[in-house]
Amino acid sequence: MQQEHHREHYKFTINSLFLKVKITILLLIFSINSFAATYYISSSYTGSNGTSNGSQSRPYISWAHLPTIVAGDFILFKRGESFLGTLPIQSGSKGNPITYGAYDTGDLPIITGLTQVTAWNTKDANGIVESTNAVSALNTLQMVTINDLNTPKARFPKRKTSNKGWRNFTSRTTTSLTDNTISGKPNFTGGEIVVRVRHDIIDRRVIDNHAGSMFTWATSLSGVHDNRIGFGYFLQNHYEALKASGTAVGEWAYTSTNKLQVYVGAGNISSLTVRAASVDRLIDAGGKSFITIQDIHFSGSNDRMVKLTTSNNITFQNCRFNNSGGTAMYFGDSHTISILNNEFNNNNQFGINGEYGCRRFMVKNNTFTNTAQYEGMIHGGYGGNAIYVTDLFSGSHTATSLADTTIIEGNNIIRAGAGGIRISGSYIKAIKNFVYDFSFVKDDVGGIYCADQGTVSTNREISNNIIDYSLGAFEGTPDAADTDWNAGLYFDDESNFVIANNNTVSRVKGIGFFIQRSNNVSASGNTIYDCDRIFRLQYVPLHTSNPETVHSITLNNNIFFSRLASQNTAYFSTRLEQSDIRNFGTLTNNVYARPISGLDPEHIITHTKIWVTGSDQRTRSLNKVTGSIKTEGWNQFSLQDLNSINSPNTIYSDNQLYFNYNNTYSLESFILPSGTWTDVRGNSFLGIILLQPFTSAVLIRTSVEGAPPSNIYYIKKFNKRN
Repeated sequence: MQQEHHREHYKFTINSLFLKVKITILLLIFSINSFAATYYISSSYTGSNGTSNGSQSRPYISWAHLPTIVAGDFILFKRGESFLGTLPIQSGSKGNPITYGAYDTGDLPIITGLTQVTAWNTKDANGIVESTNAVSALNTLQMVTINDLNTPKARFPKRKTSNKGWRNFTSRTTTSLTDNTISGKPNFTGGEIVVRVRHDIIDRRVIDNHAGSMFTWATSLSGVHDNRIGFGYFLQNHYEALKASGTAVGEWAYTSTNKLQVYVGAGNISSLTVRAASVDRLIDAGGKSFITIQDIHFSGSNDRMVKLTTSNNITFQNCRFNNSGGTAMYFGDSHTISILNNEFNNNNQFGINGEYGCRRFMVKNNTFTNTAQYEGMIHGGYGGNAIYVTDLFSGSHTATSLADTTIIEGNNIIRAGAGGIRISGSYIKAIKNFVYDFSFVKDDVGGIYCADQGTVSTNREISNNIIDYSLGAFEGTPDAADTDWNAGLYFDDESNFVIANNNTVSRVKGIGFFIQRSNNVSASGNTIYDCDRIFRLQYVPLHTSNPETVHSITLNNNIFFSRLASQNTAYFSTRLEQSDIRNFGTLTNNVYARPISGLDPEHIITHTKIWVTGSDQRTRSLNKVTGSIKTEGWNQFSLQDLNSINSPNTIYSDNQLYFNYNNTYSLESFILPSGTWTDVRGNSFLGIILLQPFTSAVLIRTSVEGAPPSNIYYIKKFNKRN
């Protein structure tokens, strides 16, 4: 009995102890939240600093007056006002992030690195003015806005001239370039030279010396060079470029004395609002965590607008990122980052760039407009993509499980100078994105591009995306007649273990869907329409000592549809014997449609090019075979596509085709032109067609009522998605 009493007393004591611990934890949490505060900042507050206490009625006039910030605090900026400088951010804690946001009504508060230039002198009679004083303490200037528009440096030759203003060089090294067609007058010493290093790299350097036909500079150009004659260069950021015929009002140059020169022509500088970057970054921090940044407009920086390294649990939502001289948002070796419902406009390098071990990103429902739109403002390797995320890292911080998955979903990407989305590494999904108008500054890129050269990655999915329209950027290269340097979906250099389902690619001057040097790719339900080359699968060894192979490719239930007679539906190529093509994988239930009357209905090409070490991969060509599905050509040669079909109908003009897509999250209906329309599977439509979210349709007119329509493309509204 006494033992039971002690036992009950022991239980009571333990339970009391646990209860006390729970109460202590709750009190601790309550006390932390009790001490959390909200601080208001207004740049227009007229009271003295001594009267400011951070309340809404007596706000601080800048973040410099904030007290020590603790977890759970809110720092709110007054809407409709601007704040100059680099915002210092502090870490919160799990469940108690520090929040930077907005208060009051009106436009989003602006954090900016731009300073207005108001004092000017006339430079000469050529319509050029120069700032009276230095406009920035920065050594180089990458962002100037004219009437709030990102405006490029003056260049020579102008972009509107032949070859888009790219001049051909006679010879080139990594630190010099010779052009025998140019002399030392006018002299561009001190200006910049912009070099097309290869198809996918544009770089620029300050010219240390221009003597006769030679330009030299100190730091080597980036990347592995393609020194073939035909790649181009141009000159910029120099008074002589401003003077050149064809300069547009607002183009500018930054002098060695940090003054700004602007071309105004016959106008007056007083009619222009000129702002120049005086701050490199608007957020610059490392090792931060548990932070929410929302409802803020970041506008104008000279370099990366936001730079965060080794950080985690950061959220950016409902913000704007405009006019970055470099990348809008850069992350290095960071994880658990959410970027939601933001707008990115007129940024010169990337929209978002996450690299060196980045993982667990959520990039969702953002809009990117005019990324890397000027050749002379981009630089280095992979710049020009709206979104570029990779977990590849020389250390241990890589994605290793589904919990590390990065999701890129529901983004609108409108006009990207290079690619729309570029990914590399493991555990990445790119789904339900819309990419419109890409690769107009450089090529060898994709609307969505994947590459993992020399690494082993897995668990990637690229599905339900819509990629529409690209004219390519072949000028300034020796391959202007070869459009195979640009692709809608582009799986390059060991893009292994990728699922690509239900994507739509259309109107690409290049390849619609390109798989190269990759294996274990499964592609199903994709529609590729109206591209110079609809689909291409090829093996070209990148490393002759250890050549990669193409195998385990599954193509099932895809539609490869040529609108024009010049477009082949598929192209299979290898550097080995032709029989290697039979080992590429499994192809079945696809549609190869080339319905123009009087032509080979599919125009599938197989191509063998013998690889010789050191030879130009564009010159060796043997044993070309062409054929049609279920004829003595492709089907018998490849032993593939036994259940695949041709176009169900023949047409005499592309006016008999209808193409449309739905790039929204809701079911949409579209009114069809008069007549009966049939898809490639034989389904008929009259009057209307319903399209599910992120789907498309290619229809053939099979009966005529009235005049035939012109070939129709519906360019969708680019509204932010819900």
